[in-house]
Amino acid sequence: FRATLEEVTSADIIIHVRDISHAHSKAQRDDVIAILAELGIAEDGPPVIELWNKADLLDIEKREEFGVIASKADDIFLLSAETGEGVDAFKQALSARIGAGNLVRELLLESGEGEALAWLYSKGKVERQDGEGSQINVTAALSPRNWNQFEKLFGTH
Repeated sequence: FRATLEEVTSADIIIHVRDISHAHSKAQRDDVIAILAELGIAEDGPPVIELWNKADLLDIEKREEFGVIASKADDIFLLSAETGEGVDAFKQALSARIGAGNLVRELLLESGEGEALAWLYSKGKVERQDGEGSQINVTAALSPRNWNQFEKLFGTH
């Protein structure tokens, strides 16, 4: 379990999916938080969003109680992967959060720099791409961390 969580050290956002219907859901959450703290990423690391899954298995009282808690928090979403309830709200909030810290830059790539262009598409949002001849004008939005990585891999443009 710890080895799995070590992978999150390079994450921009951590999505912690919890089985909210499980009798020991809180204890399981506490275990995850403790391991994140041991890894040194609990306080200064990426933000953690909790997905409280399996809402469809909760009784009415618990569902209402957890629904109120989730509605008051920016980082908790009550949902059911089985029924799809709450999934759209989570996806919208995640998309907004991911894009909030992005920096938009314009680049001039050579037509032979397909690998750099593919990297931009895989790591961020390419807002515009056009060009003539051997040059491609690209406007892309990436996190500061990804811009740094792009520059290390492909140089400045």
